[in-house]
Amino acid sequence: MSTAHLSLADVLANTLASDFRRQEAELKLQEFSLQSFPEFVRALAVELANDQNAQGIRVQASVQFKNCVLGEAGFGRKAAELRWLALPDQITVDIKNLLLRTLGSADEGVGRTAALSVAAVAEVEIPVDKWPGLIVQLSDWIVQAQPIDWTQNTRSLRLACLTTLGYINDGLERREERGLPIVGLPESETNAMINAIWHGARRDPQTDQPHDALVRQTAMTALLHSLAFIRPVFEKESNRHTLMELVCTATQDDESVKEVAFECLVKIVQLYYEYMELYMQQALINLTIAGMDPESNSESVVLQAIEFWSTVCEIEIADQDESDGVPRNYYSSMASEYLVQRLLHLLTYQDDADEDDDWNIHMAAGLCLGHLAVAVRDPIVQPVLSFVEMHESAQDWKYREAAVFAFGAILDGPSRRELIRVGEQFLPKLINKLTTDANVHIRDTTAWTLGQVCQHIPEAVESHLESLIGALLGGPATPRGLRDDARVGLNCAWCLMNLAEYFRKDPLEQTYRLSPMFGAIIEQLLQATDETKEADINRTANFRASVYEAISELIKSCAVDCIPVVVQLAQHILGRLNTSVEIRRNLLGTEEKMLHAEMQSNLCSVLTAVIRRLDDESQVTPEIGQSVMAVLYQVMDSATKESTVWEDVFLVISAIASALKEQFFPHYAMFERYLLTALEDFTSYQLCEIAVGVVGDVCRALNEGMLQFWPAIVTKLMAAIQSPELDRVVKPQILSCFGDVALAVGVNFQTALQPVMVMLEEATKAQYDRMSSVDIDWINTLREAILESYVGIAQGINNVALLEPFIPGIFEFLQVVALDDTKTDEVLKNAVWLMGDLANLFEPGYLRPFYEQEWASLLFIEAKSRVKDAMMRKYALAKIQKHCPNGFPMKLSD
Repeated sequence: MSTAHLSLADVLANTLASDFRRQEAELKLQEFSLQSFPEFVRALAVELANDQNAQGIRVQASVQFKNCVLGEAGFGRKAAELRWLALPDQITVDIKNLLLRTLGSADEGVGRTAALSVAAVAEVEIPVDKWPGLIVQLSDWIVQAQPIDWTQNTRSLRLACLTTLGYINDGLERREERGLPIVGLPESETNAMINAIWHGARRDPQTDQPHDALVRQTAMTALLHSLAFIRPVFEKESNRHTLMELVCTATQDDESVKEVAFECLVKIVQLYYEYMELYMQQALINLTIAGMDPESNSESVVLQAIEFWSTVCEIEIADQDESDGVPRNYYSSMASEYLVQRLLHLLTYQDDADEDDDWNIHMAAGLCLGHLAVAVRDPIVQPVLSFVEMHESAQDWKYREAAVFAFGAILDGPSRRELIRVGEQFLPKLINKLTTDANVHIRDTTAWTLGQVCQHIPEAVESHLESLIGALLGGPATPRGLRDDARVGLNCAWCLMNLAEYFRKDPLEQTYRLSPMFGAIIEQLLQATDETKEADINRTANFRASVYEAISELIKSCAVDCIPVVVQLAQHILGRLNTSVEIRRNLLGTEEKMLHAEMQSNLCSVLTAVIRRLDDESQVTPEIGQSVMAVLYQVMDSATKESTVWEDVFLVISAIASALKEQFFPHYAMFERYLLTALEDFTSYQLCEIAVGVVGDVCRALNEGMLQFWPAIVTKLMAAIQSPELDRVVKPQILSCFGDVALAVGVNFQTALQPVMVMLEEATKAQYDRMSSVDIDWINTLREAILESYVGIAQGINNVALLEPFIPGIFEFLQVVALDDTKTDEVLKNAVWLMGDLANLFEPGYLRPFYEQEWASLLFIEAKSRVKDAMMRKYALAKIQKHCPNGFPMKLSD
């Protein structure tokens, strides 16, 4: 059936169909939108407001409307917002009136659906002050005691308005996720909103009875999402008391309301910790510990109560790091005695059906216990150890598991000396549990706890190393450790990674503690990657990835006497990669291909580690390079574009180029087509980013060997940086890469100098929002790259006449950097480095007018305390002083 002559209501109805009509309807809606957007969005609002339409049609009208406004219908978010804001006022006012009236629909579901559309418009218009009075209007309707003239459904309207406020607040709060500042509401609107929420969460003015649970829950949800931008309200003591009373009272309400109330407490303590002392003493400690009782509360409530204390601990841990040892009266310490006992009890709440990746009371309690250990330190040790001793041999597996979990959870925080002593005593029991306990949950937790021991108190394993490694590896006669269930094996692999990190030696060390076992460990790990653990192939894939990661870490850490094993491993990995190409040709299923690609990526990661370790010993020969490159070409040719295999192959090639240096030259001609293809793949920005990094590595390896190849690379880089398709995260790296190319080809870079310098100058003028942490990070990354590029070009070109026209622009940028108080240490370092290189390049005195400006001295004075590279600072200072006969840096007046 064709949709050509259907009404909009019919088309919306067809979007609910389960056959071909749905796709036709979606295409038709897109066509309507492109033909006349103003008419389309108004028509959607009319269908939403039409009481004669079925609920499904009205819901679809609201969903389509929201997607049009917020850009979730094949249209970018920013573009969609601009498109809406460009509509004439008479159209948007008419639409908004239709939406507001629909909030009072007799159909409660439609009213709450209309809230989505109202909130979508508000999310776009409130930040630009285009819908004044909306918040006050919604708040008035919530408080309204009598029916208003256009609807008799006071409850439905109140519910819809509270829902709308919740959506609006949530949308405004989530601006931060997009790197935008949170928009604060005017004080009058904030006060009206909080008053309305208070009424919605309390009593019905018509009956003087509490609103029903759904209204109260919706009111509390609106409060939850408003907390991020009501600081002026919360800072006033009377307002704060009122809100805290409201939330604390709600923790004793219906379960659905109680859950949101505890969510509010979590967010309140996160945002307003400094105001919590009175409330902690009078209510919050008791309320939250009572909320952690699973016999009296739902799981979701218990999880929020646990989250409250995890949040408190995180705040106090951060404060301890910044307090310079000044004692503070922390809430975690005040509540520690009660919290520890409650959390230890909650560790026993699990059952056989729980999966290792389930987020439940058991897992949340363990995480919170870990946070508490870091926050309160030594006082937690004795009660936890008493619990461990009491239950480590319990008949009930839940208590045995809880004992092991508790010990592992507290290893980061308390004094290490006592923990090491206890760990040495407890380690044989843990090893025994890993190899003999019949319960997989206990073996899993034991493997994780052993990983914690190896990470936080690795000294405890010294006297038990051989037996520990034997237990972790397992064997044909001992299907434990790596050969156990996938989740157990994954934690065993993590434990081996931590051991590798602990025993890591300088690459020049001849031997180390793991040397006698190194070959056997690698052999057992390789065997483990061949095993299929269970029906869940994704879990098996995760296990294999962890094992390959463990192999890589062991290779990075090994001593010189392990190098023969590493050489053999290189050939083994190349053989596996070669075989994987043949296997890939016979795979048909999408999931099979994806998992196979992951395996190839894992092999490439190990190969990268192997090459870098062999490079430390200068053992990467041209023959090895030839073998590796031959296999990698086959892997790339067989890989699908959707996989990440190319990215990992490029990392191997980067390592090969760095190792072979000028001997990589014979490989570049064949590799070039792959590299240029990746540089122009703007949709796969991760691959493009890695390819840019490879360009830098190849340039540093070949230097003048790049003379015949560099123009093609620069052309691709110029196209990439100008492409609107390419994610901006790659563009700073491209700018820096121009410096790498210039360093390699020297004065030959002059043919690209003008367009590259123009592009760099444009980049120096990039603007950013100083209120946005995302923007600040971005501008620093960009400026760091620009400075790196200027340094590379200056050193590479090494020609005063060629660089002279660009000097004023470079110093103008340096002044911007010097006066910006958001710059990072790395940006500051690169600025000093560039100033020194320019001073070295030009005749003494030539750059005096720039260096004698106050900002230049300010930059160096700041660098003295922030830039750790003293040799570089001294170099730059000595070069600059040759241009400044009156001294540099100048003595500055206050």
